Amino acid sequence: MTVYRRSADWSVGYYSALRMDTRVPDYTGWTFAATLAKHIGDPDGIALGMAANSSAQGFFVKDGPAQLLTLRILPETLQAYPDASGQFELFANVLATPPGGARLKVFDLILTVVRGPTP
Repeated sequence: MTVYRRSADWSVGYYSALRMDTRVPDYTGWTFAATLAKHIGDPDGIALGMAANSSAQGFFVKDGPAQLLTLRILPETLQAYPDASGQFELFANVLATPPGGARLKVFDLILTVVRGPTP
Protein backbone atom coordinates (compact mmCIF):
# COMPACT_ATOMS: atom_id res chain seq x y z
CA MET A 1 0.00 0.00 0.00
CA THR A 2 1.29 3.43 -0.93
CA VAL A 3 1.76 6.01 1.80
CA TYR A 4 1.94 9.65 0.74
CA ARG A 5 3.71 11.85 3.30
CA ARG A 6 3.18 15.52 2.55
CA SER A 7 3.54 18.93 4.23
CA ALA A 8 1.07 21.79 4.25
CA ASP A 9 1.55 25.38 5.32
CA TRP A 10 -1.18 26.48 7.72
CA SER A 11 -1.36 29.94 6.11
CA VAL A 12 -1.68 28.86 2.46
CA GLY A 13 -3.28 25.41 2.56
CA TYR A 14 -2.27 22.41 0.52
CA TYR A 15 -2.29 21.39 -3.13
CA SER A 16 -0.62 18.53 -4.93
CA ALA A 17 -0.96 16.17 -7.83
CA LEU A 18 -0.78 12.49 -6.89
CA ARG A 19 0.19 9.76 -9.33
CA MET A 20 -2.11 6.81 -8.80
CA ASP A 21 -1.47 3.10 -9.36
CA THR A 22 -0.64 2.60 -13.04
CA ARG A 23 -2.15 -0.90 -12.98
CA VAL A 24 -5.51 0.86 -13.22
CA PRO A 25 -5.78 2.01 -16.84
CA ASP A 26 -8.20 4.90 -16.22
CA TYR A 27 -9.48 6.68 -13.10
CA THR A 28 -12.20 8.59 -14.94
CA GLY A 29 -15.44 8.39 -12.97
CA TRP A 30 -13.83 7.23 -9.73
CA THR A 31 -14.77 9.01 -6.51
CA PHE A 32 -12.38 9.60 -3.61
CA ALA A 33 -12.96 10.43 0.06
CA ALA A 34 -10.93 10.73 3.25
CA THR A 35 -11.07 12.21 6.72
CA LEU A 36 -7.82 13.73 7.97
CA ALA A 37 -7.59 13.36 11.73
CA LYS A 38 -5.17 13.01 14.64
CA HIS A 39 -6.83 9.78 15.80
CA ILE A 40 -9.72 7.47 14.96
CA GLY A 41 -12.99 9.11 15.90
CA ASP A 42 -11.47 12.60 16.02
CA PRO A 43 -14.53 14.90 16.19
CA ASP A 44 -12.54 17.67 14.49
CA GLY A 45 -11.43 15.55 11.52
CA ILE A 46 -11.35 17.21 8.12
CA ALA A 47 -13.69 15.40 5.73
CA LEU A 48 -12.63 15.56 2.09
CA GLY A 49 -14.70 14.43 -0.86
CA MET A 50 -14.76 15.13 -4.56
CA ALA A 51 -14.13 18.66 -5.81
CA ALA A 52 -16.01 20.24 -8.71
CA ASN A 53 -12.68 21.36 -10.20
CA SER A 54 -8.99 21.53 -9.29
CA SER A 55 -9.46 24.95 -7.64
CA ALA A 56 -12.03 23.69 -5.13
CA GLN A 57 -11.27 21.80 -1.94
CA GLY A 58 -11.15 18.03 -2.20
CA PHE A 59 -10.07 15.35 -4.63
CA PHE A 60 -10.26 15.91 -8.39
CA VAL A 61 -9.45 13.42 -11.14
CA LYS A 62 -7.31 15.67 -13.30
CA ASP A 63 -6.44 13.07 -15.94
CA GLY A 64 -8.01 9.64 -15.53
CA PRO A 65 -6.06 7.83 -18.29
CA ALA A 66 -2.79 9.31 -16.97
CA GLN A 67 -3.64 8.18 -13.39
CA LEU A 68 -3.42 11.78 -12.11
CA LEU A 69 -5.43 12.92 -9.08
CA THR A 70 -5.19 16.29 -7.34
CA LEU A 71 -5.94 17.20 -3.74
CA ARG A 72 -6.56 20.71 -2.44
CA ILE A 73 -7.16 21.77 1.16
CA LEU A 74 -8.00 25.42 1.65
CA PRO A 75 -6.08 27.44 4.25
CA GLU A 76 -9.24 28.27 6.21
CA THR A 77 -9.89 24.55 6.61
CA LEU A 78 -6.44 23.95 8.12
CA GLN A 79 -6.75 27.08 10.25
CA ALA A 80 -10.08 25.86 11.66
CA TYR A 81 -8.51 22.64 12.96
CA PRO A 82 -8.11 23.11 16.75
CA ASP A 83 -4.37 22.84 17.19
CA ALA A 84 -2.38 25.92 18.16
CA SER A 85 1.02 24.24 18.07
CA GLY A 86 3.61 25.10 15.46
CA GLN A 87 3.34 21.70 13.79
CA PHE A 88 0.92 18.78 13.85
CA GLU A 89 0.19 15.63 11.84
CA LEU A 90 -3.09 14.42 10.42
CA PHE A 91 -3.65 10.94 8.99
CA ALA A 92 -6.18 9.47 6.57
CA ASN A 93 -7.06 6.26 4.82
CA VAL A 94 -8.02 7.42 1.34
CA LEU A 95 -10.94 5.44 -0.02
CA ALA A 96 -12.04 5.25 -3.65
CA THR A 97 -15.03 3.89 -5.49
CA PRO A 98 -14.63 2.92 -9.14
CA PRO A 99 -17.65 3.29 -11.44
CA GLY A 100 -20.01 0.42 -10.67
CA GLY A 101 -17.58 -1.09 -8.18
CA ALA A 102 -17.13 -1.48 -4.46
CA ARG A 103 -15.28 1.06 -2.29
CA LEU A 104 -11.65 0.23 -1.50
CA LYS A 105 -8.67 1.74 0.28
CA VAL A 106 -6.19 3.12 -2.27
CA PHE A 107 -3.51 4.81 -0.14
CA ASP A 108 -2.66 6.36 3.21
CA LEU A 109 -2.01 10.07 3.60
CA ILE A 110 0.07 11.66 6.35
CA LEU A 111 -0.12 15.44 6.27
CA THR A 112 2.22 17.51 8.44
CA VAL A 113 0.73 20.97 8.96
CA VAL A 114 3.29 23.65 9.76
CA ARG A 115 2.60 27.15 11.00
CA GLY A 116 5.40 28.95 9.24
CA PRO A 117 6.59 32.51 9.72
CA THR A 118 4.47 33.67 6.79
CA PRO A 119 1.39 35.50 8.14
